[in-house]
Amino acid sequence: QAVLERLRSYPPLGELLGRLSGGPFPVDIAEAEGPFAAVFAAEASRGRKGAVLVVAPSDQDAEALAGDLELLGAEVDVLPWWRSAAYRPAGTRSRVFGDRAACLARLALGDARMVVASQRAFVTPLPPREVFAPLVFALEAGGTIDPTAVGERLASYGYLRVPRVSLPGEFALRGEVLDLFMPGDAEALRLVFDFDTIDRISTFDPAIQAGTSRLSRVALRPMKEVVWDAPRLEALRAAIPSLPGIKGREEALLEELAEKGEAKGEELWYPLAFERPGSILDYLPPDSLVALVDHERLEAQEEAARKEY
Repeated sequence: QAVLERLRSYPPLGELLGRLSGGPFPVDIAEAEGPFAAVFAAEASRGRKGAVLVVAPSDQDAEALAGDLELLGAEVDVLPWWRSAAYRPAGTRSRVFGDRAACLARLALGDARMVVASQRAFVTPLPPREVFAPLVFALEAGGTIDPTAVGERLASYGYLRVPRVSLPGEFALRGEVLDLFMPGDAEALRLVFDFDTIDRISTFDPAIQAGTSRLSRVALRPMKEVVWDAPRLEALRAAIPSLPGIKGREEALLEELAEKGEAKGEELWYPLAFERPGSILDYLPPDSLVALVDHERLEAQEEAARKEY
């Protein structure tokens, strides 16, 4: 804190922050790399109504930057990339699906104030905000709940109903208790209700079924960013014929997605599930700031991706 106070009194930093509040943009900052990039982002977010999106060259850079920001006391959301080789699928139900959905859900609700993404995560198409946001819904302690409707909604998102929650992607509805383990979360959730009123929301460790902390509000979300409902399947069916080398193989894919709600390599088809895919920029609220860290390396990453694909 003492170091931060000294930095805040440094005239060039004050001049820079003033420029960021009034423009003009873009603002080119020399040598704003490493830990200073985190200091700059943390200070730029202070008092800002919108969010701050920081784009780093690689996933490793993004993780390091997120760690530095957390050290400075910032609450950070990371949008990860798939981390797979070109045209290679991510593992079915791998953690990255839940991590991406968690970040987008917080952005859709306006809860994410500091977001870090790698260059590849930044340019990867996303579901349009107007499609994904309605899939996220918040519940509050003291608020109302329709347990049956919530259970049906979770099932439509791909969650598996079980007697006792132990793994991400499962939920249990027993009497007046709803347990849910959302992929991308470190702990499971427990909602205790009385008829249609939520009495308590808490997190718990599925291994020992013991509660850890109380919450006043929670946002429930799909297991992944794309739910293969009828509109998504129809959009994919309409787009597939324009692709070379796929004729005759599309029905097996569509059938698997319709029956199971998932398929190996499904993330490769996500951009075709919408008439116009979205961008992470669509999820940012007004008065948001986008910071591109290490411009030369970002350009090198873009060129490397072009050659790779």
